[in-house]
Amino acid sequence: MGDLYAQVTLREAMADKLIIGGLPKSRLPLILGLLGLTAALIGTALLQLRRESQLTRLRSDFISGVRTSSARRSHRSGCSPKR
Repeated sequence: MGDLYAQVTLREAMADKLIIGGLPKSRLPLILGLLGLTAALIGTALLQLRRESQLTRLRSDFISGVRTSSARRSHRSGCSPKR
């Protein structure tokens, strides 16, 4: 039941006229642009992670320096340092 089969062939020039806006153009420039944008965002993320670790190290050094200097000050005055 229902063995109907049809095959249609269009000339490329006519296909442009049938599809609104014409046939799609090559997507290669879009793909390459997105690939470049992805690479730039990954590079930015890596730089941000590196900067974050630097700031964490600087903060840790600063905090340990503050604790050390307050312990020295307390030791000189005869008070025990607060913990």
